[in-house]
Amino acid sequence: MNKTGIIIMLFFFALAPLSGERNDPLPPAESSMSYGLHLMNNGDYYRAITEFKRYIFFGASSGKKEEAEYNIGACYLKGGEFRNARNSFQRIRMTSRHSRSDAAILGIADSVFLEQAVGLKPIRAYYDREDTYFSPEHYLDYLNEAVTPDRDSAFLKLSIINTLNFQKEKALYFLDRASSAGRAEGNTGLIQLKQKISKMDLIPERSETAAVLLSIIIPGAGQVYAGDVQEGLLALGVNSVFIYATYCVYTRYSKLLGIFLGFNEIKFYMGNISNAMEAVYRFNMNRRYEFRQEILKISF
Repeated sequence: MNKTGIIIMLFFFALAPLSGERNDPLPPAESSMSYGLHLMNNGDYYRAITEFKRYIFFGASSGKKEEAEYNIGACYLKGGEFRNARNSFQRIRMTSRHSRSDAAILGIADSVFLEQAVGLKPIRAYYDREDTYFSPEHYLDYLNEAVTPDRDSAFLKLSIINTLNFQKEKALYFLDRASSAGRAEGNTGLIQLKQKISKMDLIPERSETAAVLLSIIIPGAGQVYAGDVQEGLLALGVNSVFIYATYCVYTRYSKLLGIFLGFNEIKFYMGNISNAMEAVYRFNMNRRYEFRQEILKISF
């Protein structure tokens, strides 16, 4: 073989790997659905969404297209993209005679509920006096509108929501309505949930009235009662210094200045009482937060 032939052979050998099969080839359009399901089952939700969208783009049949559309919403939901999940399910719901319309209504309810549950924070993270409220309306809509509803799931979620809202009677009512509750003896999660609901009234809470009375008698005592010892000792120290300074100024130096200091001490004293009430509120709401966290761990 001459020199030119050898060079040509080497050139083709060098190109051979480039023209060979890829290590991770894209699946053909007709297998995008099965590949997407494979990714979804393995927790690779965002690549799965891409495959389902590819399947729809390449002209899936009506039934398969509807399944792919629903799977996109389910992937967003499992991946924690709750708003995108809700939008996907709402598009399905708005489509007349969609085969997964009933399931999409439940998907909307789950998206709204999980978005609240994941974003739940202790009251110390807030600066207002607004408690978290979980809305049950989406699950009630599901039960009212769906033709073939998954009643077990909806009733169970309604029980959980009412538990998180500290509505004991409603929580037990919906738990009993769930057909799975009839098999509670073999379901550890349901047994724990029912036990937690039964003990809802035993959550340790403090009384704002008691905190006010204690703060009137001894400044800072209300905060200590609410578990905020550092704040209570600070309030006691500042009030004590303020009262002593007011007394000394009034009796030894200037009555007018003493009255002025006394007036400001009264304002500070009233603020201490208000602060004790806030401390009690924070204590109670944080106990509720801890209870809610226990319920969410059991439920999911």
